[in-house]
Amino acid sequence: MSAATSGLIGPWGDRTYFLPKEMVYVLSLYMRAEVNGRYLSVSADDGALSHLFGDTVVTMPEGLRCDLPSGDLAGGTGEIGAPDDPSSTALQLRLQLVLNGTDNLLMECTGVLDLNGGPSALGLLPTAALSGSAFVATRHETDSPTFRWFNRRQLFGVGRVRGLESSESRGVELSFDLYAGA
Repeated sequence: MSAATSGLIGPWGDRTYFLPKEMVYVLSLYMRAEVNGRYLSVSADDGALSHLFGDTVVTMPEGLRCDLPSGDLAGGTGEIGAPDDPSSTALQLRLQLVLNGTDNLLMECTGVLDLNGGPSALGLLPTAALSGSAFVATRHETDSPTFRWFNRRQLFGVGRVRGLESSESRGVELSFDLYAGA
């Protein structure tokens, strides 16, 4: 592909403008997880997936109107970091949700966790002192005709993480706002 056929004025990589984009808020996701080393065990939680303002339909950036579910988190697993790299900030989540009480949704999230104090804060700080931000991209699988748009849509999440005070276990709370882009 040459610069002439790519639609750019100059050579590839010399772009001086932003690509066109739009985004729209879709849903919020909330979860609690127990931390065991670098592994997460996500707890079941009612009302974990919902629209912040209670909307039941969202119009995607390309104009498609999609029904929005509310959802309960049936559970899940996750990992922080990588086994061979203690400084890794990678975040992986695999979540099972039940939409509107009947439909199943498998959600996989991949992204980064930015803890205040760096990646080693997870093992060094008391759990209650943990805080930071997280960014994820999602993939979904559902057999629900109403929510099949999830199968064709990748959402991106901007979130926060906070340590939970508990004498029984090490826990964290993760909260994301999920957006669709075009």
